[in-house]
Amino acid sequence: DWNSGSSLWENPYSYSKTMAERRAHQLAAKASHWDLAALGVVDVRDLAAAHCLAAFTPAAKGSHTCRWRLPAPSTHGVGAAAV
Repeated sequence: DWNSGSSLWENPYSYSKTMAERRAHQLAAKASHWDLAALGVVDVRDLAAAHCLAAFTPAAKGSHTCRWRLPAPSTHGVGAAAV
């Protein structure tokens, strides 16, 4: 489900994230040379680690919400753990 409770005037940050993800899904639907992996995480360090893993893990295609803390990027190699 898409966020429908926010707007440019009511919770604009959430609105901008929703609009960006919708656009990403539109672009991905037209792309044949890459897959979209949308990641919903809270901590920017977790987001960075998740992006690195998703970029090099073909099985990461789709949308994911990380409900756990990922290891720090320095504790594993890129692609060393499954997303």
